[in-house]
Amino acid sequence: MKIRSKLAVSFFVIILFFLITTGIILITTISNNTILTKINEKTLKETLRLLELQENVTKIRYGLTDMSATRGAPGYDDGFDYAKEHYEKSISIIEQFINIYQNTDKIELFKNIKTYLMSSYDIGKRMTDGYIKGGPDFGNPLRATVEKFAKKYRDQVDEIVGAFKTELINALNHVMTQFYGVLIMSIIITVVAIIISISLSVRISYSISSQLSVILGITGNLAIGDLTKKAHITSKDEFGILTKNLNASIDSVKNIITKAQEASFQSKDISNSLSNEMKNVVSSITVIAESINSINKQFEVMNDNILSSSSSLEQMNSIITRLGDRIKDQAN
Repeated sequence: MKIRSKLAVSFFVIILFFLITTGIILITTISNNTILTKINEKTLKETLRLLELQENVTKIRYGLTDMSATRGAPGYDDGFDYAKEHYEKSISIIEQFINIYQNTDKIELFKNIKTYLMSSYDIGKRMTDGYIKGGPDFGNPLRATVEKFAKKYRDQVDEIVGAFKTELINALNHVMTQFYGVLIMSIIITVVAIIISISLSVRISYSISSQLSVILGITGNLAIGDLTKKAHITSKDEFGILTKNLNASIDSVKNIITKAQEASFQSKDISNSLSNEMKNVVSSITVIAESINSINKQFEVMNDNILSSSSSLEQMNSIITRLGDRIKDQAN
């Protein structure tokens, strides 16, 4: 595998782990968002409505109790209207819950809450009216009945609130469990990705450095003229191709040097032969030169003889001329 491919695989592994982690986080986030949306739109709102119901019921009791305590004195005689206002709000809230949970197991709880609230409110009004008209002697006998229905109402409401709280807590626990699960999984995947990345990086780095050291050693030997060693790298990456080419280059250089040596030996033989021939030529030239010198000397001797003969002829010519002059003189 080529170095580029090794690096690409390492990068792909990291990206793959990143995508897996991102996908898990995304899926979990969507699931948690659905749960939180349900909590916000249903459980939380319904819990708040129940708390509002409890508040209204408390205000009903406050209005009736205030009327009982003051016995409808001027300025304190609006308790019935105050209680009625919050009673109607309470009944409206309960009926909303009855419509929401029409086909569920909670429907009976809300119907009981409505029944107990109506009974408690009705008896509470009669009790308050008794306090106003006849004092404690008329009001106290109904207090126990009011408290009985009020307790049943509170028990039913507490049960509903407890169920909603349990549902809310379970939903939040589920969200937190998924959150911590994703967190732990993300940490594990990240650690695994880091370990794999480090492992691949170390392996690739070692592969590159070891093969590079071998090639540097061979090039060092080439620098000092050592052609006896070759690189032994069998990998199929760029270093393997480089090693193959380097070994082929070493073989080529060795072949060139061998041929050069053979040519040098042949040139030496030719040089020796030429040297011998030159010696023979020099010897022949020396002999020829000596012959030429000898001929030159003979020519010089011949030249001297010719000069001497010319002088003799001139003397003879002079003698003949004188003789001719004498003969002419004697003839006259």
